[in-house]
Amino acid sequence: MPKRLRLTVLAAEEIQADLEIIANPEKARHLQRYFKTGPGEYGEGDIFIGISVPEMRAAAKKSYPDVSLSETSVLLKSPIHEHRQTALFILVEKYNAACRKSPAKHNALKPNIESNTNLKESMREKKEIVAFYLDHLKFINNWDLTDSSASYILGEWFLETEPDTLGAKTIRKLAESENLWEQRISVMITHAFIRSGIYQPTLDLCEHFLPAAHDLIHKCTGWMLREAGKKDKSILIQFLDTHAEEMPRTMLRYSIEKLTPGEKEKYMAQTRKRIK
Repeated sequence: MPKRLRLTVLAAEEIQADLEIIANPEKARHLQRYFKTGPGEYGEGDIFIGISVPEMRAAAKKSYPDVSLSETSVLLKSPIHEHRQTALFILVEKYNAACRKSPAKHNALKPNIESNTNLKESMREKKEIVAFYLDHLKFINNWDLTDSSASYILGEWFLETEPDTLGAKTIRKLAESENLWEQRISVMITHAFIRSGIYQPTLDLCEHFLPAAHDLIHKCTGWMLREAGKKDKSILIQFLDTHAEEMPRTMLRYSIEKLTPGEKEKYMAQTRKRIK
């Protein structure tokens, strides 16, 4: 089958129009409440039009080959939440497509010019996507946006390109930011490391954020501790034995969800003791 020729670039406005067709005003009202968009809430001012995650993923999967990063930027800068989420799904699809260009194995005895070319093209595209992501952090401004993108782009990139430091400099800068969403991104990046059996960056961040005030940081750190514990329970138990008494209650509850009832009670008792 001949390779498909791309004669035009799909405009952001076309994707927005397609999303508008499936928008659901009733669902939008629910989402406005769920994502706390009222005055003084974490999602203040965000606008929803009522589209489900599967629908946005489907739109991204269908359109990503024909959407340039320039047009993706238009989507990501939109005041409409679902436009930004679809843009991030497009970025993840683009990143995964670039990964597929890399040769599965490189045979040093039989250098393959095509494989080498594909590898260089793959790395160039991934680097461009990572730079784009970091340049657009201000628009990745709600928890579903951070959680659906950070580990799949930045986390996977650091695993591949910085195996010794795992992007420690970038993660530290994000973690020390005063911006809630950049803080959450720093934690969510490490989900990629957990999937690869690397836990220390997550543990370091969870310790760093023990004094954090925002519930959304408590939730994501507790979640990542739970994910680490699913891979290696001893890692979680060691962290809990050291820090349970000082952990924010939400962080602790999220982290112990998969433990036995007796183990849960043991660590919750430590929190109750502190509160008294």
